[in-house]
Amino acid sequence: MATLDADNARCLSCGGTMRSTVAPVSVRFRDEFVTVPDFPHLRCESCGEELFTLEQSEQLQRAAADAVRTAQGLLSGVEIKGWRTASGITQEELESALGVGAKTVTRWERGLVFQSATADRLMRLSIRFPAIYEVLRSGELYREGCGTASLYLERLLPRQRAATKAFFLNCYTPAGGTARPAAQSREVNGDAIASAA
Repeated sequence: MATLDADNARCLSCGGTMRSTVAPVSVRFRDEFVTVPDFPHLRCESCGEELFTLEQSEQLQRAAADAVRTAQGLLSGVEIKGWRTASGITQEELESALGVGAKTVTRWERGLVFQSATADRLMRLSIRFPAIYEVLRSGELYREGCGTASLYLERLLPRQRAATKAFFLNCYTPAGGTARPAAQSREVNGDAIASAA
């Protein structure tokens, strides 16, 4: 790791001497503070100002992202990249399927940021049931009506197919028909899922 020369470094805030130290560092990461233990950096003897090289800053960001990922039980960057490359999915294709911005998957895989819980669940479902990724990739979710439901159902295992078919039949309003009350739809779906299990 590159470090600054502590003997020549001066604090930008007070002009005091910067000394090498290994100590916990708190980082604001999204809406929370994360403490990274035993992190090497420079610290001012006079005012306590901390200084990091560019490389140290990137490592600190990675360590903070890893701490949040671990605490929230999210997939690691290595796991995301391993699944994606083994499945022949490019970073751009995954970004499009999940509806996230350009270079987002790159940042996840490098460990600089962590994914939302929703994106994590979609990836976990896609890992377990590859047909789900195909539906996300194809855009079938955004086509109206039940016509595309058959394409979706064909890709599911029989157990999921029964529960999903019940959902499509009971929650979608047929042309010229009336919508079922939400409570009734949920009740039918619950029974269908229970019987399919």
